[in-house]
This record gives sequence, structure tokens and C-alpha cells, in this order.
Amino acid sequence: MKYQTTLLEDWIKDFYFNIDVYNPHQLDLLDIAARLGIFVHFEEFSSRVYNGEIIIDCRISPEEQWEDFGHELCHLLRQEGNQLLLMRNQLLDIQEAKAENLFIAK
Repeated sequence: MKYQTTLLEDWIKDFYFNIDVYNPHQLDLLDIAARLGIFVHFEEFSSRVYNGEIIIDCRISPEEQWEDFGHELCHLLRQEGNQLLLMRNQLLDIQEAKAENLFIAK
């Protein structure tokens, strides 16, 4: 039985190929951000997107930083709306669940 990729897996593969990432050793958050023209800052507070830039909590492990980067990148690339403003809880929950499942494997 042949494995059938999901639409999300296909999107992720196409995303990486479009920015010339083909091998696991290329999975570096600063390099990927640079390829996308996105600024990443490391600060002493929880990871988030602010003004189109990604802020990563500098107090967490590199593995957790990678996960947070993927999560926040998903918010930038695949979602709309400002979660800090009024957003229905159900929509916020859906966006968070989707962001949690994108780009986290390394």
C-alpha cells in the first residue's frame, strides 16, 4: 500500500522547495526566515508575531524555539486576523491548532 500524502504535507513540501530547502540540514529557523525576508528577534517573553516579525522566547531550548518558530510562521503565512484584538474563541482555537501542526518536525 502506497502512502498518500495529505494536502498539508503537500503544501509544506512545496513551501520548502519554493525556498530551495531540500535537506534536513537546511532546517534552520534564521536561514528560513532570511529566505522569506522575515525578521526574527529573540526576547525574554513568550513567542509571538508582532508587526510582521517573529519574536522567539530566548529562554527556551533550541528545539522549543524551532517549534515556536514554525507555529508563528504559520500564523504569518496561512492565517489572517489579529489575535490580540477581538476574535471569536472558536476561530482562535482553530488557528492555534493549525499553527501547532505546521513545520514542527525537524
